[in-house]
Amino acid sequence: MPPTDGHLLRGEVLQKIAQAFPALRIQIIQDLHYEDHRKLIRRAKWALPFGEGLDSYFGDTIFSGGVAFAVFNDRYFTPEYAKLENVYPSWKH
Repeated sequence: MPPTDGHLLRGEVLQKIAQAFPALRIQIIQDLHYEDHRKLIRRAKWALPFGEGLDSYFGDTIFSGGVAFAVFNDRYFTPEYAKLENVYPSWKH
């Protein structure tokens, strides 16, 4: 899975998830209109945004009943988010 958003570890992270959970369907979302994104995210069980962090991929997943994972970024998250189990301190973690 080649990285398309410029994040250096995206391919490695997705490969590790795919190896650990071979039956899991991984769908990369990009270039989607917001309404189409909302329809898709309502069905998603989880999301792992490789962008800013606290964005609609993270928040909308939670509000739709899914579990969102992210890497803490103090530019986009308030400090309280760093304590959450589903918000990691770095991409290596």
